[in-house]
Amino acid sequence: MKGLIKEELVDGELYKHKDGAIVVYQVGRNGFGFNELENYYNGDGWSFGSDPQNWTPATKEYKKKFKALLIKESIKKGLVSGATVMKPMFGESTLYGTDYEFSMGNKDVELMLGGDFVFLNGVWATMPEMEAMNDSVTNLCDEVKDFTKLMNKKAPTRNVNNASHNAVKEYTLDFALKSMATNTHHTLSEIKEMYRMVEDVDKLSRIIEVANSLSMNPLKVITILKEFKV
Repeated sequence: MKGLIKEELVDGELYKHKDGAIVVYQVGRNGFGFNELENYYNGDGWSFGSDPQNWTPATKEYKKKFKALLIKESIKKGLVSGATVMKPMFGESTLYGTDYEFSMGNKDVELMLGGDFVFLNGVWATMPEMEAMNDSVTNLCDEVKDFTKLMNKKAPTRNVNNASHNAVKEYTLDFALKSMATNTHHTLSEIKEMYRMVEDVDKLSRIIEVANSLSMNPLKVITILKEFKV
């Protein structure tokens, strides 16, 4: 099928990209749908404006696939029977049923479950507890960024008999870790566990110092730093 020119794009219609993406075009917002890897995206990053020739109107086969991908994404998001959600534009409700209903027309794209919207024109229903969790994760990531900035600064002079800094040079590793436990509120077993993850006495001492100044759990911080490869 021949590709389109920009003027032929119709607001609210479903289009297929030559590489496999299936997207609803939206005037002024670009569109929402699934890329060739079947990942959902809603925004202005689609190439309707720059490469309209790569898009063609979706066939019935691809409309069925679009519906199936919406249902799959809905389940992945936890929008299933028994979930309490905030529906697009219509407030809070508890979902019931197992059969999803899909409709598309007059610039509206809808997915419903038990008569309740779970998706409307690019906007998903949301789960309040998941929103709260996302906020917590966002806040935690911000804290990790702040932590990393502090870690990258030159460590200030510390005066706790310089035990955690000098002991590693003057005595054994075991003594250094015992000194660190003595000069913090952490047990020796906790210090040793954190050291096994960091493998650097000076770095561990710095992490504990900065974490305590931010009222954060240093073990949790180390876990996050390792996950983010900081």
